[in-house]
Formats: sequence, C-alpha cells, structure tokens
Amino acid sequence: MGDRLFSEDKAAILAVNKIDLPQVVSLNGFLPHARRVMISALTGEGLEELEEAIVEAVFSGEVMASGEPLVSNPRHKDLLWRALGHLIDARESPARGMPADLVAIDLTSAVNALGEIAGETVTEDLLETIFSNFCVGK
Repeated sequence: MGDRLFSEDKAAILAVNKIDLPQVVSLNGFLPHARRVMISALTGEGLEELEEAIVEAVFSGEVMASGEPLVSNPRHKDLLWRALGHLIDARESPARGMPADLVAIDLTSAVNALGEIAGETVTEDLLETIFSNFCVGK
C-alpha cells in the first residue's frame, strides 16, 4: 500500500469541510495544485459543487486508477497489515506442520482485525484510543 499524496495530480480535489464554522487552520501550501471545494456536511452547502468537481474530474480522463488501495486512517492501515500477516501465517501453517486449531487462531485474528475496521469487534486498544483521542463523558 503506497504512501503518497497527490500534490501535483491534476484531478486532485480538496474538499474543505465545516465552512459553517470559523476557520482555524490555514490550508495555504497544502495540496497547492488541488481544486478546492468549500463544503459543509452539516448544512449541505457546497456539496453540489463537490459532486460536479468529482464528475468533471472522472469524465475528463484526468483520474488515473493506481491499482493500490488508499487507506488514510493509520489505525485502519495497521489493522489491514495485521490481518494480512495473520492470513499469510494461516496459509503457511500447514506446510510447517501446524495443527488446524492453530491455523484457526490466525484466521480468527485476521477476522477480528478486519472487524475492528468495520466496528464489529472492539479491543482494549481501540477503547484506549477512543478515550485518549476524544473527550468522552467530559
């Protein structure tokens, strides 16, 4: 999975959300070649313009598929790598003479990692992340 920003991609669109709130962060210099579309997901302002920008970029032929999935959340990226590692271990375990119950543990671990992304499983690490990054109950 590549780690790249499309800073010079002609088709890049930067959707700047929360325009209904006072702007605190300057975006000067961030993805300077990208088309900027100001939106508010809360009020819906700018969503039509964003849709038009996406359609225009896709149908103009400027969008190139990289063949690589784009995962922007570092936690999700880590979970995908963990799931892949467990799947590789499960696939190689029979050749190493490992019993089926150990293969099942790797498969269960892979499913649990993917479940964390989908919100179907919750681990202590995830709960710790939620409580450390968000003001819950304050």
